[in-house]
Amino acid sequence: MNSLFSNLKICPANAGGVKETENKLAHKSRKARNSVVTRTVQGFVTLGKDEDQRHREPIRACVFMQDYAVTAGWDGTAKFWDINTGNLEHELRLGDDAIGCMVVHPHGDKLLTTNSLGHIMIWDITKLPLHVQILNIEAHDGLIYTAAFNSTGDKLVTGSIDKTAKIWDLTRLSENQVDVEELTANGADSTAHKDAVLHASFSPNGKRIATTSRDKKVIIWDTLSLNKVTSLDEHSGWVQCSLWYNNTTLLTGGNDKIIKVWDVPESGEIPCLPVKDLIQGHEDSISAIRMMPDGKHIVTAGYDQKVCFWDPSNAEADIDREDFPSKYLEPIEVHMDIVTDVNFSSDGEKMITSSVDCRAKVWSMKAIMSGTAASGANE
Repeated sequence: MNSLFSNLKICPANAGGVKETENKLAHKSRKARNSVVTRTVQGFVTLGKDEDQRHREPIRACVFMQDYAVTAGWDGTAKFWDINTGNLEHELRLGDDAIGCMVVHPHGDKLLTTNSLGHIMIWDITKLPLHVQILNIEAHDGLIYTAAFNSTGDKLVTGSIDKTAKIWDLTRLSENQVDVEELTANGADSTAHKDAVLHASFSPNGKRIATTSRDKKVIIWDTLSLNKVTSLDEHSGWVQCSLWYNNTTLLTGGNDKIIKVWDVPESGEIPCLPVKDLIQGHEDSISAIRMMPDGKHIVTAGYDQKVCFWDPSNAEADIDREDFPSKYLEPIEVHMDIVTDVNFSSDGEKMITSSVDCRAKVWSMKAIMSGTAASGANE
């Protein structure tokens, strides 16, 4: 299966965004459900035990913000949940168009959402249930898959189905003013991405940006010059997610089922970067990569309904080995369908997952670390 939105028909602006899934996704879902083995379930809370509270369509993103777990879906809503009880506390109706992504500002006081019409919206939600829209701009020509702030929150990068990535200067956001530059390739190679940009991320020091695409490429950009530094072409399928492990190590994953670990020098132009290590564990496409609370290990989410836990420092180049030395914890089957996102609470005590099955769950990290968190796929 390809990228999460590849099986959705994106309708014209006046048609209300994403409207239906194709038979391929429905068949995949039925097959996945039939393959799930029921086991004792513990160590998590399902958000919205009352079905009337749940999202009506697949959930695209999940985060922790203030004292809430927050989910955003293709139904155009962002929902704020009680972390302990799973009850719905607040709901933001953001329109009829599918939400492409959702991220929290580094200061923790603003929520950014994007939609299938190419709009960026930033919300002040410090006084819920009141919420104030700080910004609403038409940023791209179509669905925005990805958005990421730098560590200080004064820069934003976005990527879209329109094949472009843009960097935004937010220093005058309080005046409702933003400046934008498109990331374009320089020199003889005048092309950037040739297909939809699926993910973008800043390095921790903000000097580099990585963008990933359906064109199977990863491009590294210099944030000062906005020039393309290099293109990484080793993936055999769409590259759907990335994570800067540190300023010189980048992890990327996609529908070739492999996490690649790259050495990325902090300065200078690089003609080509070889893959340093490979780690493998998912049986289907990888949809998200996140750093775990300890700052050392990572978690990946996949189309195979699982989350896997890794220690990148122990990655091996030989991916055919049965005893993966990079495995940190046993995988957990968390949903009945594609796992779309995973994130952690600021105190490191909770993990949240979301899925195409229209459910989101908050997991106890204590239960996960002790091995007492069992599969929650059937709940």
